[in-house]
Amino acid sequence: MEKRCVTVSGLPGSGTTTISRALSEKTNLNIYSSGEAFRTVASKMGLTLGELTELSEKEKSIDLEIDEFALHKIENGKCIVEGRLVGWLAHGNDISAFKIWITAKEDIRHNRIVLRDKNTENKKMILKRERSELERYRKYYDFDLKNTDIYDLILESNTATPEQIVEEIMRKYD
Repeated sequence: MEKRCVTVSGLPGSGTTTISRALSEKTNLNIYSSGEAFRTVASKMGLTLGELTELSEKEKSIDLEIDEFALHKIENGKCIVEGRLVGWLAHGNDISAFKIWITAKEDIRHNRIVLRDKNTENKKMILKRERSELERYRKYYDFDLKNTDIYDLILESNTATPEQIVEEIMRKYD
């Protein structure tokens, strides 16, 4: 893969982190994960993801710091940057990146989150966090995450394995 960055985005539980890791193994590109950065901030502050989400609604600097670091990675290229907003960050800043959106049905995403987070959030809380993020990104950046027109590739992860998805990415990547 050339210097251009690959962004991998999707709603919580769609499989973006798993797919990014599998793509990294295939390409030897390093990964930066906005979601993992958010979870690290929550852990360091002694907060749950829900609590940090609520704080982020009041304290814009939390999102902006994570997003600024992701933007820096995208600009430098030659890596995989994973996160809900990263495709839009590349698009909104006119940075050439191969932008991927991963979809999955809501129930599948919810089950994945419950397994990943060891059942720390119920479905209602997951959906509340999702709505909060959509609103914050619209307010902070005027990005509509539901608009997938900016993506170079949209793939579903309901039944496809990460390896199958990575193979499709490799076929489509210029």
